[in-house]
Amino acid sequence: MTLDKINFVPVLNGSVLNCALRDDHFINGKRATFYTTDGLFSHPTFLINPFHHDKLFENIRAKGLIPKNATVLADSGGLQEITLNKLKSDPVDVFKWQQKHTNIGFSVDSIPYITPKDGTNRPGSFSGWHFDSANFDKYAKQSKANIDVTKPHKDPDSKFKFFGIIQGINYETYLRWYNIIKDNSYLDGYCCKAPNNNPITLAETCIFAMNNINKPLHFLGIGNLSRSIVLYYANKHLKQTITFDSSSYDVGTQYRSYLLPFMMNRKLRFVSNHNLTEHSKEICNECDVVHIENATDICDCIACRSMGDKLGEMIRTNNPMLGSLISLHNLMMNIKWTNYVKSIIHKQDKLKEFVKFNFEESLSKKILTAFELIDIAADKGHEYAFDKFKNDMQRQKSISRQKTIFM
Repeated sequence: MTLDKINFVPVLNGSVLNCALRDDHFINGKRATFYTTDGLFSHPTFLINPFHHDKLFENIRAKGLIPKNATVLADSGGLQEITLNKLKSDPVDVFKWQQKHTNIGFSVDSIPYITPKDGTNRPGSFSGWHFDSANFDKYAKQSKANIDVTKPHKDPDSKFKFFGIIQGINYETYLRWYNIIKDNSYLDGYCCKAPNNNPITLAETCIFAMNNINKPLHFLGIGNLSRSIVLYYANKHLKQTITFDSSSYDVGTQYRSYLLPFMMNRKLRFVSNHNLTEHSKEICNECDVVHIENATDICDCIACRSMGDKLGEMIRTNNPMLGSLISLHNLMMNIKWTNYVKSIIHKQDKLKEFVKFNFEESLSKKILTAFELIDIAADKGHEYAFDKFKNDMQRQKSISRQKTIFM
């Protein structure tokens, strides 16, 4: 297992995983993947969710398709147990699977939210969720118990690393949770997450980590560059290894969305005329649909070179490999952009230029504020920084008292 100081970790979703076992997902003798030994290109650090994909990943590994130098991270499935209202495995089973099949595993956490009463929970939807501050410590103590039950099953000869997940909505609640689950003699690292997509909120999460944690860190569900750029900036002050996961590149397989290499944050959609006419009510962002015959006309990445002049026909026939190839292209775009960010992170003028040019004004202001918040917290302390930016820091609605189970 080899990691850089800060590491982008793509999430393996079902469509990206399924193509590893399909004989029709080869192009020019290479499989349309990035995580297998025969992939079109290699990015040997990725995250798997055993809640959904344990058996599928076992089959891929059994075929010898996972590179020996890969660093595989495994989520716990705690979120899916809420969104899908289904308990699949207990913490010990999850731990045993992670230890056997991956390099780094995350503990099963008890998520401190009250979710909609009408059963509308679904993956990717958090509308109607409320932070349950009244029972916050109970969730943390259950998460601590979920960690403790794994201890007898830790293989002392294994190089497997086990991280505890920290929940909360701000600095104070992160610290409260951390003090309950903290076990530096057993846990090899910790996972953090911000409660919303505001870059300033993520900056607060980073500041908590800067002040309190000296073990390796993983940031959960970072998404696109508007937030990962905050992590690259905070990396100046964080001394430990950092990993962060994102599944945003996989809009290729989900929506046939193709990131433009020369207009960051802009995309095309490669959808067939059949889908446009027969399923027009189901087509989102129809204005993004553009038909291009040759992928190399607009990009020379290996995925686009592999599609080449076959792209037009792949769109017309809705070729099953098209989504995977678009996702590979998107992943390479993300890697190139983050590589550039890493190279300019200490050059304030170029970094500010990049942010202002590539993000809309309201978002660029939040990103630049996040940078300033991190620097002032490092220089003058988090209390001073939070007071200075108190009008910019977004707080999440919570339920402080729960009168009945039906509230």
